[in-house]
Amino acid sequence: MSDRVEDFMSGWLSDNIHFNGFPQEEEPDPEAKILAEQCILEAAEEGITKPQLEEAYGDLPVYMHRKIERLAEAELKRQADKDD
Repeated sequence: MSDRVEDFMSGWLSDNIHFNGFPQEEEPDPEAKILAEQCILEAAEEGITKPQLEEAYGDLPVYMHRKIERLAEAELKRQADKDD
């Protein structure tokens, strides 16, 4: 994976993936598909192609779904810790 692709994705995820509720159980979640398309469009503006992203991160909607799931898991943990 190139540093340019990694730097783009790191910044993009930080700016665009936030806890907005719990994802649907189906994979990939509809929100994940939308995020993947947005990511591809913004990457293209930076000269990064969809094949470059997929080479580094695999199926982008599935990757985004997993990121959303991790945020949901972190939120559940935060709520559980708060209740203790």
